[in-house]
Amino acid sequence: MLLRLLLCAFFFIFSTNSQISNDLNNNFETQQLITDIHLGNKTNKNVIYIYIAPSCLHCARFIIEDLEKFLDKNENNRHIIIKLLPASAKDIFIIKLLNNETQDENLFFLIFKNYIKRILTTINQISPTDEEQLLFKGSKKDPEMIKFQVGAHEFGFSEDKIQKAYPIMKGKFELSLLNDYLKTIKYLSSISDSKEINLPLIINKDKVYKNLYDIKN
Repeated sequence: MLLRLLLCAFFFIFSTNSQISNDLNNNFETQQLITDIHLGNKTNKNVIYIYIAPSCLHCARFIIEDLEKFLDKNENNRHIIIKLLPASAKDIFIIKLLNNETQDENLFFLIFKNYIKRILTTINQISPTDEEQLLFKGSKKDPEMIKFQVGAHEFGFSEDKIQKAYPIMKGKFELSLLNDYLKTIKYLSSISDSKEINLPLIINKDKVYKNLYDIKN
């Protein structure tokens, strides 16, 4: 996935279509926000960072296939942190949906991995019905937005949980994500020397790698 690092742009993709009240955000505490997932040997200080967009299907395939195989062989001697980068409204939806579901990082990752695996295999077959188009919120600028909601419903999330995960302008959750996003893209721009990056992005000691196996322990 090619990601353009445009400041704040993704927050406007969904806001014009969302009629959900800001009251849905009242129970959110910013200190509970999970956007980092720690895997492997957490005592190893030589951390490998993997930046992904939650809705990026290329990222999903990398997590399910490449990363899983790597961890099978290196779980005891590698420390990996997956950093969720909200590059679009549907990324915010996924992060919010999972944060509302659990504050346990291990369970968060398990649900995320199984959800994106299902989306990866079914998204081309998802065709929202008239009822689903009325029930869920779509985006004219991003037709896949509603597909991720339909996919979440088929995965087992209730209609209420899906609606509570809609991105909301100026919500506490969204503003917290925005703050982290701005810091992240500034850092990524500085080390990649580019306004565009390819996701997933693998970084170790401020150096970009194309392959996990190229990184020395």
